[in-house]
Amino acid sequence: MPNQPYTTEMQQYDLENGYLLIRAEKKLFAAYQTLYSNADTNLFYDWQMRLSDTLWSDNGFFLVHNNQKLGGAILHKNEVLFPFLIPPFCDRAMFYRQIQRALLMWRDPDSTELFVRNGLDADVEILLTLGYQRTARSRRGMIRPTDHYDVCLPAGFYEKPVSVEQSAAIANLLNQAYKGGINEQVFGPLTEADIQADIERLMATNTSDVSSLVYDAKTNLLVGACLAGVDPETVNCFAGIGQVGVLPQVQNRGLGIYMILKALSKAYYYSPAMCLFVTVGNPAESLYRHLGFIPGPCFTQMRFQLA
Repeated sequence: MPNQPYTTEMQQYDLENGYLLIRAEKKLFAAYQTLYSNADTNLFYDWQMRLSDTLWSDNGFFLVHNNQKLGGAILHKNEVLFPFLIPPFCDRAMFYRQIQRALLMWRDPDSTELFVRNGLDADVEILLTLGYQRTARSRRGMIRPTDHYDVCLPAGFYEKPVSVEQSAAIANLLNQAYKGGINEQVFGPLTEADIQADIERLMATNTSDVSSLVYDAKTNLLVGACLAGVDPETVNCFAGIGQVGVLPQVQNRGLGIYMILKALSKAYYYSPAMCLFVTVGNPAESLYRHLGFIPGPCFTQMRFQLA
């Protein structure tokens, strides 16, 4: 294997057998990646924002053979980001073998792992055959238009406005609602302090009237929460659902449907669409589909363990 350590000045790397990695001009690379990845994983629906996903990096490279561009990726030390193939080339296994050669040349000698960030479905099966493993379950964004719904809170419950003073109580509720679920299995258990910090972040950036807090009328216990809203800096001013959960003892009583439809109705006055992200395999995805959310591309983090 040629000894060509990575430098920010070097424009071309010889991978042998006629394969080259050529550093790409940023705007050209961004256009290629945006079109040929065919993967709006963040549900931007916005050309400029999708371009900006890669414009931050000087490390975009084209894989070239016989003067033909085959694909590209952002490559940094032991990481691959935003990979794509360029038709008519379609040999994903060959593409990743060549990319892996570069990572093995460039990696920090103390590094014991290689990573592919946000690999798509078509990448995952190939990467598994090359010895990579998933680091977590796949995730995907989901989206649907906002709209106006006449919704009524199920009998036996009442609502209160959301305020930051309730963040600890909401964190406790969500901790119980998520306990033992797929996100805990994938990402490990979160502390209530972690959940509370995310809640306070959502409250600070989102319009609060899109959110819901639902209480049991008999016990006055907080039993459901949906933290949603519109962050003014969100692309296209899309609304988002950041957290939603219902205590196990009151699930299947329509509270989740009520809170999401209410969020869609309130957000209608601020935003044309609402997004959320879900771990693939989460039973909640069937509810989101039932409520009209369509899925975006799945993405997965992959890791290769070096000997």
